[in-house]
Amino acid sequence: MEFVGGRLLVTIDPLDAEELRRGDNVGFDHEQVSYEGVIRILLEKDFACLDRPAGEETDDAFAFPNPSVGVC
Repeated sequence: MEFVGGRLLVTIDPLDAEELRRGDNVGFDHEQVSYEGVIRILLEKDFACLDRPAGEETDDAFAFPNPSVGVC
């Protein structure tokens, strides 16, 4: 993690990213200590909306399938 040009740049190991993409975990968090304190990053999967209005389906184009589909 680094602060570059006014933005926080978070770099994820490709193997960790692939494990998150394929696995059942919905996210992970990381804390990094710096000379100014502790920064905590929480990264979570974006799941498809269960009640998206008709015509807005493209908003979920890159979302993960929602695990709650079919659950009452």
